[in-house]
Amino acid sequence: MRLYEVCGNRLLVCDRQGGGEIENDANNLAKACWDEGRRIADGVVWFQRNGQEIAFGFVNPDGSVESVCGNGLFAVAHALETGKHSQITLSPAKHAPADMEINEATYTLSVPYSLYDQQLIDMPNGGKLYDTGSPHVVMTVSDVQKAPLHQLGIETGDRWKANLTMYSFSGSEVRARTFERGVDAETDACGTGALAVSIDSWLRGVNRCKILYPGGAYDSHVIKNQGGLTLRLKIRRESICSMGNIALRSFSSQEVLDRGLLCSH
Repeated sequence: MRLYEVCGNRLLVCDRQGGGEIENDANNLAKACWDEGRRIADGVVWFQRNGQEIAFGFVNPDGSVESVCGNGLFAVAHALETGKHSQITLSPAKHAPADMEINEATYTLSVPYSLYDQQLIDMPNGGKLYDTGSPHVVMTVSDVQKAPLHQLGIETGDRWKANLTMYSFSGSEVRARTFERGVDAETDACGTGALAVSIDSWLRGVNRCKILYPGGAYDSHVIKNQGGLTLRLKIRRESICSMGNIALRSFSSQEVLDRGLLCSH
């Protein structure tokens, strides 16, 4: 496994060369996120090469499985890139393939989205449910920093089995926060949450914006096409930090913290 930090998310990346059903490995992979009861990673991203296809998936620290982790896509692209100018296509289970364009300065993720996937639900402030590979209830608020994210996040996870992402406009920028199911805590940044915010803000007439999370920033661009939308998220190369190879469960909490001071891009 390799430990990455992407916009503040600590993720373990695993090359599943052996194959088999991910459900058989999920609990074992999830154990790598913990050390003596302390969570030291936000999840495990796995990929598997099948000829030209690269399968992809994500396991939460509680052992539940997601189709997509947006920051995980960036981490895997970093792990697989063959040069500073390349393009990689990743194929999440039960979700459309994701394209990643890589250059010297940035990583740009492009994914399709059908407008028919939108689902209105009964939530305060007119929350909407979007599935961007992981389900997000999205709510706009006047000041996201003061929003009761934790309280509503627990309710959202229990009632809708979804993450909660709240955001507010701040001039030409968007400030966002996400409470993640499977972690039961606020995350420093969330790629699928940023994709959900992109859709919601596009429905409000904003097709380009910078989405600011506590741990990092995404440049968002939504393009309408005949089949629905193309969602693009761009992050700076320095937002991805590789902390080196580690053996499964062979590291301590303190070692993970120490490695965070010695990461290389």
